[in-house]
Amino acid sequence: MSKAVSEKWWVPIVVAIIALVGTIVAAIIGNLPESKPTDSTQVYYRVRVVDSVSRAYVANARVTIELSGNFIVPIEAITDSNGFAILALPPEHVNKPGKLIVEAREYQAFNKFINLSLETLPEVVELEKK
Repeated sequence: MSKAVSEKWWVPIVVAIIALVGTIVAAIIGNLPESKPTDSTQVYYRVRVVDSVSRAYVANARVTIELSGNFIVPIEAITDSNGFAILALPPEHVNKPGKLIVEAREYQAFNKFINLSLETLPEVVELEKK
């Protein structure tokens, strides 16, 4: 046996070990439990509160969303001088049931069970005088 051939006996073993390690790593990665993508994108619900007759903006109305099956503090916002309020919805509650409550001095309270889907939430809430 020549000296060049006998000195390279380890090359096929190293190649086999690299292939084996690659196969094991691929198997481990392929068998990891899938993690849910963390969508931390904040979802905002924008609503305008108006007088049902005059269509005037209702300032200082309290807009509340109670999350169904949740024991945390409800989400609240107060309308500005343009009757406008923005509420930040937790992404994990989007497309789940909840309750929308709008209250303002001199107006009847507005209550509605809703699905927290931006496509179905009302953009304008009309309040009636007491």
